[in-house]
Amino acid sequence: MKNLILEEINRINYLSKYNTLLTSKENEGFIIIEGPSWFKDALMADKDVISAFKGEGALLSKLNVQVKEYGKFKTLTNPNDILLAIRDGKLSLKELARINSTLFKDTKNVKLSNVLAKDIASSKEFSLKYGKSTQKEAVNLLMKDGGYSKVKSEQLFKEFETIKNIENTKNIEITRNIENTKNIENTKNIENTKNIENTKNIENIKNIENVTKEEKALITDNKEMITDLKGNNPSKLMTWFKDSKIVNGIKKVIKWKTLLTIAAITGIGYLVWKKWFNGEGVDVECPEGMVKDENTGECVKGGGDLIDPNDPDVINELDPSKFIECDDIYKFGCKSKDGSISKIQDCLGIKVTGLFGKPTEDALYNKINKRTFTKDDISRICKWDAPNITRI
Repeated sequence: MKNLILEEINRINYLSKYNTLLTSKENEGFIIIEGPSWFKDALMADKDVISAFKGEGALLSKLNVQVKEYGKFKTLTNPNDILLAIRDGKLSLKELARINSTLFKDTKNVKLSNVLAKDIASSKEFSLKYGKSTQKEAVNLLMKDGGYSKVKSEQLFKEFETIKNIENTKNIEITRNIENTKNIENTKNIENTKNIENTKNIENIKNIENVTKEEKALITDNKEMITDLKGNNPSKLMTWFKDSKIVNGIKKVIKWKTLLTIAAITGIGYLVWKKWFNGEGVDVECPEGMVKDENTGECVKGGGDLIDPNDPDVINELDPSKFIECDDIYKFGCKSKDGSISKIQDCLGIKVTGLFGKPTEDALYNKINKRTFTKDDISRICKWDAPNITRI
């Protein structure tokens, strides 16, 4: 996202400085800089900088500054002409960089030196060449490749670090504003969705109420006929229902497809109940030391040796040192720093020890038919009233 924003900013800067009198190739060399130009701004606004610049006339006259006008190159030696060329954006990026570098090396004026240092350090070339180096490495390279003094090299790198921090802060703010805008839009979309759902729910409720009123009206209108049919045989009753207004009214209120769907769901529900809950499916799992009573289907004592809580080979709450820390799935032999085990013990109505022993496992199984629990299960365990519950 950050790279896209910077790319868009650079594109806008390029287009704003594009000279329609030149070709795209020529414009590549004559767009002054991609970012802000402190040197150019200072030359147009700061009298001290202008005066200092003109004071370097002897040096400027030796530079033979090249400017391109209407496809032809022209040499400038007069400081005023060079000043106007910079102001009007007639110098190429390369030529302006040469002027900046030469003046920065030799000028004794502090204000002009600071402005030039900012301009040089803000260039793309400087960032690519020295941006990933340490201060020591960058200073050595600037002294070797650029011919700057150690003091000037250190000044350039410090300016680069300052500009980089400012740009990073700006980019962070831009990114935050974009994210905030997105969040606002998402919130609006959520609210719109909620409003649509609420409208649909209201319409559905109204439809249900209308159906109920129509059904009640049908029953009321046919109450006397239903009373008269009491005692008649089933065939007459079915014939009457077939010909009556009730059946015709239900056809209008409820579609046949809906009735068939309800019948299918009812039939499937009955088959599931018949298979799994009517004595033909899964057997109930009983806790250790208990078995299922074939007559009642309940778990009773028997079917194995019960665990002796005093057996030294069994983890029990008499020896906390054998319990291990758990923070995801809590099971037999666990203890917890966050108090999850103590909380469910409280909710289960058993002694609160913070240790997941046999009493906790058995009570948990009796409550939710599981021998382990996670943090997501706590609300489920504690939503029912427990004898000793003190916190939810």
